[in-house]
Formats: sequence, C-alpha cells, structure tokens
Amino acid sequence: MGYEVRFGAFQVTSSGVSRELSYWVRRMEPFFSSLTGIINYYYVAEVAPGEPQLFFSSARLHRMSYHLGMPFDPQVGGIGETAEEAFLSTCGEALERYASSVVPVKQLPLADYETMMKRQERVVSPDKFMLYASWQYEQENFAYDLFLPSSLVRWVKGISLVSGDEVWVPAAFVYMPYMYEFGQEARINHTTSTGLAFHFVPSQAWKTGLCEVVERDAFALTWWARLTPDELDLDSVDDERVRRLLDERLGAWKKKIRVFSLPTDSRFPVFLGLIEEDDERAKQPSVPALCIGAAASLDVATALYKVIIEVVQTYKFASYLKQQNEKLPQKRVFEGKWDEEIRDFSEGVLCYSYPQWRKHLSFLKGEKRISFRDLCQQKGFNSLAEACAFLQTLGFEALVVDITPEDIRSAGGYVSRVVVPGMLGLNGAHRYRFWGGERLFTLPQKLGLRDHRLQEDELNPYPHPFP
Repeated sequence: MGYEVRFGAFQVTSSGVSRELSYWVRRMEPFFSSLTGIINYYYVAEVAPGEPQLFFSSARLHRMSYHLGMPFDPQVGGIGETAEEAFLSTCGEALERYASSVVPVKQLPLADYETMMKRQERVVSPDKFMLYASWQYEQENFAYDLFLPSSLVRWVKGISLVSGDEVWVPAAFVYMPYMYEFGQEARINHTTSTGLAFHFVPSQAWKTGLCEVVERDAFALTWWARLTPDELDLDSVDDERVRRLLDERLGAWKKKIRVFSLPTDSRFPVFLGLIEEDDERAKQPSVPALCIGAAASLDVATALYKVIIEVVQTYKFASYLKQQNEKLPQKRVFEGKWDEEIRDFSEGVLCYSYPQWRKHLSFLKGEKRISFRDLCQQKGFNSLAEACAFLQTLGFEALVVDITPEDIRSAGGYVSRVVVPGMLGLNGAHRYRFWGGERLFTLPQKLGLRDHRLQEDELNPYPHPFP
C-alpha cells in the first residue's frame, strides 16, 4: 500500500524541513513529469505501526527500453527521515542510472592500451584492474575476455582527483548498461553501479562516488576473505543525529540492528549493518531471515547514519522480494548451484532471506567490540582532498568521469562515475566475482588479520548478500 506522487502536488511543508532541502527538491522539477520527464513515476510506501518511521519511495525512468533497444526500465528506491530526503535519494538514484546508460559511442576512441600510449595519452594500464582469476577465464562460455595491453576497447576521458590531470579510462568501467561492439571490442568487465553519483554540486557527487568505491572494496575483502570485523557498541554513540534516528525513528527496531566496522587500509569509516530474524519469524512470507547494508563516508557519524538507513532499506527490499517469490506457482528454491542461481544482486538478497543460508554469515560475528569515540579517533578525513591524497599514498589514484547527458546538464544537474583502479569490485552475478589481482590475497595479512598470504581455496565460496 502507498500513494503515487505528482511533482506539482509535492509540497515542501513538513515541519523541520530545512530551506536547503526545499531548494534541492525544487531543483529536481525539470526531471520529473509523467509525460516528458526523465523520471515519470514516483511512489511513496505507507509505513505500518511498529515499523521504522521512515519514508520509503521508488521512482521509474521513462521508456529506457525504447532508448536503448534492450530491456532496461529500472525502478529504483530511496529512503529518508523526511519525505524530502527520500525524494532526493530516489530521484538521484534514477538520474544516475539514466545518465550511465547514455553512451556517446562516437566520442569514445576505439584503441588498445599500447596505441593510446603511443599517442602519448595518459591512460590506465589494464593490469591496474582487479578482475578475474585465470581459472575463471578458462570456464566454458565465460562471458569476458582477458584485459590485455593489446585488447581493443573504447576509452573515455576522466580527471584525477589528486592531480587534476586528464586520464583515459576504459568505457566499460564507466557506463551501464555497457553494450560492447560485436566483433570489434573486447568484453572485459562485469559492470555494476559502484561509483555512480548525482548531485547539483560536482564535488558532492565525487565524494559520494568515492565513498561507494571504498565501501564495496572493504565489503568484498571482508566477505571473500571471511574476515571478522569489530562490532560497534551502538549504546556508545553520542552523535545527536544518529541517536535521533535510533531512538525516535526506529524505536524497538534498533534492537534488531547490529553494526560492524569493516577492516580496510583506506582509513575511511566503513560500516556493515545486519538485521536478523529468528527462524520462527523467518517462516513468514514477508519476513527475511537476514539482510545487510553497507556505507562509507569521510566521517564516522555520517557513515554510521547512512548504514542504519541502508540496512533498513534492504530489509524492506528483501521483504518485497520474498513476498513476491512466495506468491509464485513455482517459487525460487536455492540449492547451492551458485553460478547458475545468483545472476544479480537481487537474487543474492532473496537467497539469504531464507534461514537455511544464515550460517554462511557466522564468521562476521566475533567477540570484539569497539566504541564510537574510539572509531572517531582512528578513522576519517577532514576533506575529500585529504582522503584522495591518503589513497594516493597507498597506490590508489581516484579518477572521476563526467557522464552528464545534456538534458541533465541543462537543468543544472551533474552525474559522475568515480573509478579507483586497484580496489576490489563487487559482483552481481556470482560467476563473475572479482577474484583476480593480489589485493584480495595479500591485504588480510597486511592488516594483521591473517598470518599468511591467502590461497584461492581459502576464499569464501558462497555468494554475498549485498543488495
């Protein structure tokens, strides 16, 4: 149950809404129309008593299948403490997806890395990307090719967030969905939405995109290496905004949520949120056995606020997926044939909504606790520039590509993709998990969480539940 919203009826009158939020909501108006807008539908779900008192919403893009010539009409979701926050979250997500699908093919040079270097262009080397293990490429009907210096790919120009230099990035790491030119271009990457961000202020989009890349890197490391993170003592949190969210918006739900500080060398605060239900409740068609969410930011309080919001949103998403599955004449049953059964993020979420798979998350729940103040002393940055400079000391250069289509730009919007070559990506389809490169195998030892370099047979064989 819920209600559809037309923009003209969207009144910014909620008590406590800041002028800044009202301003950003009004700036969304050019993108929102049932007839001509990039976003043609917006929906707000009703919240039942006893549920988190948050706004859950969804938006749909206009006729994307027609635009692309392939099935792609995404409906995206958002969440917020106020109707305005949920609206901005959802519409921003929709605009990211739209912008990433507008690929200016004629402007993207088709060349191999060696040719680009001969042209004296600064270009990201293929060996910088953490892609697939050799045995994965050898599988029958594996969809992707080795990314070699001689691989013919399309390139798009980005900017270094450290030096400001122009850097060419493979277009397949930037646009989504990315359609390879048959018979010409090497298929190199399983593209996901990591690093996409919309804002009216470019630097805000850069920050959001970079934090998302760091978040997925930390989660991928934790999941595949089966690392046990420290659990945050939520009672120790003294940030006013987070306390309001926990005590006033969530109520009894705050007892369901556990938050873990994920291990990383990046110094970013990265959190994993977990909600679990007991086996008896999880028998209900609308109750997922468990779900997770993750978030990173430049400061601990913001990252914590975001992860609580994220895990509650995932719970609603998992509940919806499970209800829909239970209604099917032949519902999906997961048997452990992971390469065949987990083909995108939503299937992983659905799988772990059933209690028989919860055992695969047991490694996350250790004994060690950490306080909010201790984390604030250990993690975080004062600015985006400081964060990018620190990543540079680790050998990671944060790159940003402006992918703003003209219809968004003309209304003052901006969309970018942040790419950090060398950081771990997170797959949707289990078969295309990113198990190539050394970072996954060596970083646990560097962090002091293992006493040796990991071997491939030590990695987690089970699909992740990341939404």
